[in-house]
Amino acid sequence: LLENLKKKSEDIGQEAANHLINNIKLGGCVDEYAQDQIIIYMALASGRSAVKTGPLTSHTNTSIHFTQLMTGVKFSVTKVPDEKRRNKEDSYIIECDGIGYQNRLWKG
Repeated sequence: LLENLKKKSEDIGQEAANHLINNIKLGGCVDEYAQDQIIIYMALASGRSAVKTGPLTSHTNTSIHFTQLMTGVKFSVTKVPDEKRRNKEDSYIIECDGIGYQNRLWKG
C-alpha cells in the first residue's frame, strides 16, 4: 500500500486503464475481482445462469466448490475455444442450473 503513495497519479491512471482494456478484450461479463462473488447468486437464481470470464482465480474455484457443497448445484466450467477468443488469454464460461431460492419470510 505504501508503494502506491510513491506512484504518480498518471501511472496509477494508466495501470487502471490498461486493466480495464484487458478485461474488455477478454469479452467477459465480470473481471477477476467479481467472478467469485457472482457464483452464489447463480446457484440461488431460478433457471440456467451463464457468465463469461477471463482466467479463473483461486477465489472463483473456491467459491464454486463451497457453493456446490451448500446448495447441491453443479457448475460446469468450459474453456472458450482458441478460435473464439478475443486475445491470447484464456476465457471461460461458468454455467449452472440454479435452485430458484425464494425467501419465504420477505413480504415484498
